Amino acid sequence: MRPVSAAPVVVEPVGDPDWIGRYEVRGVLGEGSMGRVYRAYDKAADREVAVKVLKGLVASDPRAVERFRREAATGRWFGHPALVDLLDAGPDYIVQQLVEGESLAARLRRRGLIRAGAALPILAAVAAALDHVHSRAVVHRDVKPSNVLLARGGAAKLADFGIARLGWAPITRTGEIIGTPAYMAPEQLSGGVAHPKSDLYALAVVAHEMLTGIRPFRRPSMAALLQSIVADEPPRASAVNPALPRAVDAVLAKALAKVPKERYPDGRTFVMALRSAFGRQAPDAVS
Repeated sequence: MRPVSAAPVVVEPVGDPDWIGRYEVRGVLGEGSMGRVYRAYDKAADREVAVKVLKGLVASDPRAVERFRREAATGRWFGHPALVDLLDAGPDYIVQQLVEGESLAARLRRRGLIRAGAALPILAAVAAALDHVHSRAVVHRDVKPSNVLLARGGAAKLADFGIARLGWAPITRTGEIIGTPAYMAPEQLSGGVAHPKSDLYALAVVAHEMLTGIRPFRRPSMAALLQSIVADEPPRASAVNPALPRAVDAVLAKALAKVPKERYPDGRTFVMALRSAFGRQAPDAVS
């Protein structure tokens, strides 16, 4: 399921509800393989919100329903400024803060890459959000540009905990691979258990994509891509974008290490190292 973003509202197709719980449906925000996200109005609070619902066929899958309910339960714990607020939940819907803006994926499609002065605050916000949930034994497992929402005021928020893993209650089978392969860590693709450093690896993939315009691993087929992530070293970011300082290469190489213990211990340390690698060049390193 795609994250909750406010861009743009489209006309509701026939068959969409007029109301979900107490929320008046005003349009469709997005749709994924699992469900649909609506723009809705909460009269009691006098605000617009985003409401997620599962699709009909998916709603009959007990494991999908369990993940949906887990997202609602997990979201109630957080209350962090870099996380999308969960406002309410019903038996078959989740109500979240409506973020007026666009996803990081949409911005990358528009711009190709993002200059360091703009990229670093976004990465810092996502890193802080990850450190926060990791401290609560939650692993996101699907960190990627489409799950990072950029508000019009500039704030970045991490969204979509639909496949999150709680340290005390995993909901996938042993050896099952779940997530978005292009952003998954080698240990996940090898069937291992996702942990905080798997999320940090994904954040490093996002950082590479923001600063160079491309992901570190790209192959013509899924099988070749998975093999490359597990076995190949990432290209130097400065070779892709010569405007980047060479010091950035070492930071990203460490963050993308194949062995989890060789990566940075937390998101804050990674972003601090990246900021230090730019030094005074940070605001203008990428135009």
